[in-house]
Amino acid sequence: MAFSDNLSLDDASGDLVAYSKIASSGDRIRRLDTSTTLAESRLMEIAHNFQGSGADIVDRHLVSFSHTQNNATGKPRKAIVNLTVSIPRDAVVTPEDVDDLIANLVDFITGGSFGDSGFGSTATLRALYRGEA
Repeated sequence: MAFSDNLSLDDASGDLVAYSKIASSGDRIRRLDTSTTLAESRLMEIAHNFQGSGADIVDRHLVSFSHTQNNATGKPRKAIVNLTVSIPRDAVVTPEDVDDLIANLVDFITGGSFGDSGFGSTATLRALYRGEA
């Protein structure tokens, strides 16, 4: 299965952000938020690879979002958020086990509430940004 060239995703406020495919190379796809420019962009990248050999192969999947803006002196500043999913091909860890981990992550970062209207709370994220653990 391949994702469509254009994806519409909710932001933290519940507003749709349209990402259009701008490049692909091997196992990596790059999409640009259509309301931004390449100089000051919001990008989405999806990449796939594997590590190991034989019975020890681990498939790795990366979803990355970045936002670049220029500061007052014109110097680019970038924020990046990544989700990396590593799944051993050995069937001991199932896709359902990984689904549960991702659900835990979404629940954690959204304060237990994410829906069509966006984040119910950003308190957990603010605590994380302050370095709390």
